[in-house]
Amino acid sequence: MLDPLPVHGYKPQNQDAIDQINRNKEIEEVVLRLCDRMKVGRDEYSPFDQRWLSIAVTHFEQGFMALNRAISKPGRVKLDVDEAFDRIMEAELENMIGTTEGRDNGV
Repeated sequence: MLDPLPVHGYKPQNQDAIDQINRNKEIEEVVLRLCDRMKVGRDEYSPFDQRWLSIAVTHFEQGFMALNRAISKPGRVKLDVDEAFDRIMEAELENMIGTTEGRDNGV
């Protein structure tokens, strides 16, 4: 296992996982460069719809990000404020339940 990335939530990765992510990054770059070539004629006479091309690029980027996250499996980060957040959410939930019960009683 290699040391985790210096980013909160990331776990140590074995070399196979790192190699797969690097292969995915290379494939992503090839796909994005193909899209870049389709952007050459950006005027009204372009044979490609630039709006849909832009949407495709975004989806490719999101897809490869999801693929790499499936491999690296980053987790949620534990913050010092979690206990305070839990108390706030519990009070908010109780407030919402109280408000709903008041409506049921015709208040």
